[in-house]
Amino acid sequence: MQIIDGKQVASQVLEEVERDIARLREQGITPGLAVVLVGEDPASQVYVNSKVKKCAELGMNSRKIVLPSDASQEELLRIVRELNVDPAVHGILVQSPPPPHIDEAALPRMWTASIRRMSPSWCWKMRPVLCPVPLWAV
Repeated sequence: MQIIDGKQVASQVLEEVERDIARLREQGITPGLAVVLVGEDPASQVYVNSKVKKCAELGMNSRKIVLPSDASQEELLRIVRELNVDPAVHGILVQSPPPPHIDEAALPRMWTASIRRMSPSWCWKMRPVLCPVPLWAV
């Protein structure tokens, strides 16, 4: 078994992400992440807020959308569909777990995991910049 240095790996990943963001910005693209939170779970709020903060630190756009805990599945899907066609949004994170009345399995996997609107062929061309977790998961 090999023991890895988590801080070192995180630092290397962050450096790669910063370079990728710089390359995109040189092309006139400011990466944008939308985070959708349904309800007011304190741990989820901390996690979502950390994503928004990290986006700001990296020079990315972010949008945090908080829906009430009684928001319907249809309302959540409507929000995700709207974000999916927004050209300023390159990734959508639906914070998990949602309230019990939301069927998480019914949410498209790429919306709950990472980036959307990017085909595997686009990701192959752009990899590893902003590709969905399901396509490039380790």
